[in-house]
Amino acid sequence: MSHRVVSTTNITNAATAARALTKKGWDYNQSKDSRGKDQIHVQSGPMAGALIDLSTGKVEGDTDFHGHDGGALSALDQAYGEEQILMNIESQGGYVVSREMVGTDVRIVAQVTIG
Repeated sequence: MSHRVVSTTNITNAATAARALTKKGWDYNQSKDSRGKDQIHVQSGPMAGALIDLSTGKVEGDTDFHGHDGGALSALDQAYGEEQILMNIESQGGYVVSREMVGTDVRIVAQVTIG
């Protein structure tokens, strides 16, 4: 039996969240709630039906995606963190040299030219 749950994440930037969701291949809709705050409704993938409140980072969904192993929420949180790093590299005019998985961690090597 599933239950509605809320988890707090660091997912608060709309552009970064959009890139992470797109990279995961999950459809989403971005909108504003009744208070004018940005939110994302996940439409497909293992988190379909989840709501991400971008003003607080809270993700509301169903226990089907909040499993004991972290499941889909952990995967999205990791993708979001990786996109934060990539966007920072790009904003400095850099590029990714390599990306590899080391256990459950991602190792990114980037090249940035400092003027």
